[in-house]
Amino acid sequence: NAKGAEAARTWSSLYQQRPTAQGAGRFNMDMFHFYKEGEQPPDLAMVGAGDYAVTDKGNDFTELGVFGVDSRGDLWERDWFSEQCDTAKSANATLDMAKKWGCSMWFNEGGVIDKSMAPLLNVLRNERARQQRPVYVDIRAIPSMQDKVAKCASFQGRAASGGQKADGSWNRGTVHMRDNANSRRIVQQLCDLPAGRYDDAADVCGLIGRALDQFPVVYQRRQELPNHLVPFTAAWLEYEHQEKPKLRWR
Repeated sequence: NAKGAEAARTWSSLYQQRPTAQGAGRFNMDMFHFYKEGEQPPDLAMVGAGDYAVTDKGNDFTELGVFGVDSRGDLWERDWFSEQCDTAKSANATLDMAKKWGCSMWFNEGGVIDKSMAPLLNVLRNERARQQRPVYVDIRAIPSMQDKVAKCASFQGRAASGGQKADGSWNRGTVHMRDNANSRRIVQQLCDLPAGRYDDAADVCGLIGRALDQFPVVYQRRQELPNHLVPFTAAWLEYEHQEKPKLRWR
């Protein structure tokens, strides 16, 4: 609510020495579910995105994020990299994360960033292939935008479509962030848009939102019946699966 947002801003400005103008109000902490490790589904289709510091602005951070999508369309933040570093380190970190999580796609912003990073990523990927360390990931560029709020509009729509129900469960399309300080930092950047001091992590979320229609589709696997069961018999009608259905994606 407005009172809580003002209290958080006061705390940041007075006690954390990070004065921040009030954001546009499109994001708030209540839009997101902060989950503990182990609460995520066992099978997720993984994608990643990166906002790379390639200009001469010395205070920019390179931010890399990995998200998983489940059969309900929920997004699960699974890993993050944030550092002021050169392009060699950020490119290698990108390939390391894509390899670790089995990302099928990786998104960056078109224009200057893509022209700066795509050749280096391709060279490093070819070198790893020659060293028998291949990274199979489709690196895609999302058209560049200047409007910070518009960049995150799709991600905001996904986050707003989720939310917690009265029974404690979460609606389809919920964005789940890990319950740690870094994930709360990311969400705080979203809440501070467009006037926050930093917005690099928010830009990564914006890339994820603008790439939603390109994500792999996750299907729930059909459960196999034991061989001794005959369809439409009493035993078949009374049978209950003991295991949760597994997922497949393409």
